[in-house]
Amino acid sequence: MFHERPAALYKSNHDIGKEAPFFVKENPLDKRFIDIQDEWIKEQFQSSERAKVTEKLLLGYLDSSLTWEKLSTPRYFVSEDLYGRGGGTKTLSLYSFCRYTLVDAACMTFLGPEILDVDTEFIEHYVQWDNTSWKIPHQVPRFLCRDLNKARNKLVDVFVNYYSKPEKERPHLSWLFDRMQSEQQHLGFSLREAASISILMLWAINFNTFRMAFWVFAHIICDPQLKASIISELTPLQRPDGSLDLTELVSSCPTLDAVWLEALRLYNNGTVARNTIRTTVIGNKTIRPGTQVLGPLRITHLQPSIFGPDAAEFNVDRWMRDKNLESTKGFAPFGGGKTLCPGRFLAKREVTRFVAIALSRFDLKPAGETKVPLPAIEKPALTMLDPRTDLLVEVSQRKG
Repeated sequence: MFHERPAALYKSNHDIGKEAPFFVKENPLDKRFIDIQDEWIKEQFQSSERAKVTEKLLLGYLDSSLTWEKLSTPRYFVSEDLYGRGGGTKTLSLYSFCRYTLVDAACMTFLGPEILDVDTEFIEHYVQWDNTSWKIPHQVPRFLCRDLNKARNKLVDVFVNYYSKPEKERPHLSWLFDRMQSEQQHLGFSLREAASISILMLWAINFNTFRMAFWVFAHIICDPQLKASIISELTPLQRPDGSLDLTELVSSCPTLDAVWLEALRLYNNGTVARNTIRTTVIGNKTIRPGTQVLGPLRITHLQPSIFGPDAAEFNVDRWMRDKNLESTKGFAPFGGGKTLCPGRFLAKREVTRFVAIALSRFDLKPAGETKVPLPAIEKPALTMLDPRTDLLVEVSQRKG
């Protein structure tokens, strides 16, 4: 994937008379395969027709999953009071509700519902793998990764079987995943190797969004005044049939946008990594070529000199007061430079629309503890922090 001239690599190992793969035909500058793949990722996630189709599919799955009946799924359902306020209430695990709703919608969007024909437990296998995936970048010894490898092997088996099917039997596989696995096979990758890379791509799509949704929901649900403010902003967006016009959600709901930004700032534990290519002096430190420099984002996100004396606290007003705060150099939740996350726009729309639809359909309040859980800063995290404890939420159908 990092070979300097992938076209030459292909031609030296294949019958040149056959139709060339895309990384040869569409690569007049002879870029490395990994760079071509980055361009495909941006095309899938950013402002192209493919990105618009992807977003429409994703929001469609979210919309169909947020019904009163589907809130009883065992994945996040805790209990039900048939005689509660408004004709009945259901108690849910907020963490599992966010996780399964968003992971399921993303898997259906990018892989298609046919993946479940291969294994009905595919989502469960993914969640089990995600629970232990922190061991990969932390380079935990293999003998301590049996749980990770077990879940990974199950996922690889599913992908191998799925990619082995004729294209007509997987019509909803997204353009990105289809192109990646087919082009990797042109390079000589085995199906199992292509499947392993597909798992990492699925992980990148899912890893942060449901955690972000949890924190956004938690702060809204635990603050009645904040919740009322957002619901008042959503009310004008309601159509006669009860659905929401979400085309201008960001401009129409500045409070919800501020909650998103504040959650990104406060709960992002990501790190920017850069390799030094020439001798560099920072302060009184000399950094030699070949040294890897790490920049923990949370340190800058909690700087009082940038975000005010209450930088350690959750305060959406800071974003309402200063509309330029989002562009400050001290705020980099999605990294920067060449490694700037290409899925950042879709992630924001996914989370904010998920929250908006849920708030418009249901009344949510804490079931017991009314405080937002503390972040698990002691737990290994790649980017978004997990909560130290779950938050149980009491849900009823919204009237009118």
